[in-house]
Amino acid sequence: MSAALTFLGLAAKAGHLTIGEESCGIDARAKKAALLCTASDASQNSVTRAKNYASAAGVPSLELPFTKAELGRMVGRGMPGMLAITDIGMALSFAEKLSDEFEGKYTDIVEPLKQRYEKVQLRKMERKRHLDNVRRGKTKK
Repeated sequence: MSAALTFLGLAAKAGHLTIGEESCGIDARAKKAALLCTASDASQNSVTRAKNYASAAGVPSLELPFTKAELGRMVGRGMPGMLAITDIGMALSFAEKLSDEFEGKYTDIVEPLKQRYEKVQLRKMERKRHLDNVRRGKTKK
């Protein structure tokens, strides 16, 4: 069993996976999606739609090496042709697992996700510092 495929099941249980074309489109338009994925046997229209959703949302899109049936078994739903990972940390981990498992094929997707993850972490830290300043007053250095 593929580690990346197993990770998709984990993301689904954690609530960070959107399943289905329509739901993925909604999440992409709402800027909630971090990574859009299509099954290897998804129709050409689905793949084109996923790329359009991804470009509109400014997130990466990739075609997975797994079939709809494999994805469906792992995430517990029918035969999904399109998936969206909504957490940037999980999207980065998934991309790294894919890159490790299928060497050379998915390495180009890891770097943009890593940069976005670092930016999100920086914003979280800045927000935390701001809330601390609001609660306690700004400290002088």
